[in-house]
Amino acid sequence: MALLNAGLYVVLFVLAPFVAGAIGGYLVSRIGSGTLVGLLGALFVYPLLIGFLDVLQGSMSDPLVILQAAFILSLIGAFGGTTGSIIASWVSRNSSV
Repeated sequence: MALLNAGLYVVLFVLAPFVAGAIGGYLVSRIGSGTLVGLLGALFVYPLLIGFLDVLQGSMSDPLVILQAAFILSLIGAFGGTTGSIIASWVSRNSSV
């Protein structure tokens, strides 16, 4: 059960912000805007999600800790946004249509 929980947390808190940022960056397809989309999207959503999960678990964490965790996740989202926008610019440059 512990390995299942560890696997789900990796998906939720590492892969999800990266993939969401990459999709946003791909749709925007400009590097600066893609990074901003990944950063702001995760910075808006993850404090709400972490706070909600914190209340469901019955533990009240320090709000500063929640904001720090959300900032770390938003950096992962910004990296995903940059990656997605680089892929989009590469695809548009190499497409023959």
